[in-house]
Amino acid sequence: MKKGNVTIKEGTISFWLKAEEINLAEGKNVRFGLAHLEDGTIEIYKDKNQKLTVDFSVKGTGKTQLSHDVSNAKPQDRHMVALTWNQSDNEITLYFDGDERDKSEFPK
Repeated sequence: MKKGNVTIKEGTISFWLKAEEINLAEGKNVRFGLAHLEDGTIEIYKDKNQKLTVDFSVKGTGKTQLSHDVSNAKPQDRHMVALTWNQSDNEITLYFDGDERDKSEFPK
């Protein structure tokens, strides 16, 4: 990938996740992804309280957090996780299995 193709200004991250991977380390944080961008950082993980969590940081501005409770996810199923963001619309949205689960404004 050429440098500069992914920015904190707008984009999408999506991936499939097996629920047994979410519950594998119940009571512990499990990181699924970390993106260090030129102008910010995006970290996606399952926290110790069984919440799929996104830390979205913009350099020089601040951080916002989105989350969704995944404690009831069926262990045998695969689940789609997606995060979209658009700075000009001032929106960051977390999806789980195609449904919007949390939304936030860009950090200020």
